[in-house]
Amino acid sequence: MTIADREAFLNAAATLWNTDTFTGRAQYGSKYTSMATFVEEHALASNNIRCDAYHEGTGFITHHLALQNSFDASIRAVDPSVITPYWDFTIEGQMIVDAQKSPSHLLKVSPFYSSEWFGSTDNLDHIVTSRWAHKPMPRTSASSVVNPNSFGFVRSYWNNNPDPEITRRLFDVCGVEPIYKTVPACSDHYSVMQSSTLGIFQMTSPGYGHGPLHVRTGQGRA
Repeated sequence: MTIADREAFLNAAATLWNTDTFTGRAQYGSKYTSMATFVEEHALASNNIRCDAYHEGTGFITHHLALQNSFDASIRAVDPSVITPYWDFTIEGQMIVDAQKSPSHLLKVSPFYSSEWFGSTDNLDHIVTSRWAHKPMPRTSASSVVNPNSFGFVRSYWNNNPDPEITRRLFDVCGVEPIYKTVPACSDHYSVMQSSTLGIFQMTSPGYGHGPLHVRTGQGRA
């Protein structure tokens, strides 16, 4: 990407955090959807412990593709020149494997947690640089379709994080870096694509090709 392409995408994406759905549709049209609405939709489909429709099994690919298509439609409503760039994180994953480093080496080989992209964090897991610095966490409202956590925030039902800001806790589960949850590398995606049945593919693509990256980079502080 050129710097201009990156800046246009980030500006459009940041609008989804800054403008609610009602206001945004009045300004940008019916395809606009705010990030707060996306967060609620994700919670509605995934916060049922008996039936997570977004993760594992048959729901993973279809729901994620639908969510991505809706996100792209929304940012293109803001700026028709942009689209979500594809991040092939297996490149960084392979670099980590080749260097024989732990997963946290991702910060050395990826630019995405810098002020130029999505921002670095402080010791409280708050984003402190980039357009996402100190963004408030979505709260439920009278029109919400999901239940909040104990502090009124739209987080996963098991996540009782009371922090009013978006948080990102890197490479840490209960104070330990789980080195067995590696950043997926080329061999991991190759293995998934060698699945002999649709059922095996549906079971392995979330757990081997996708989910470990969330453990590495997206855990909210409890």
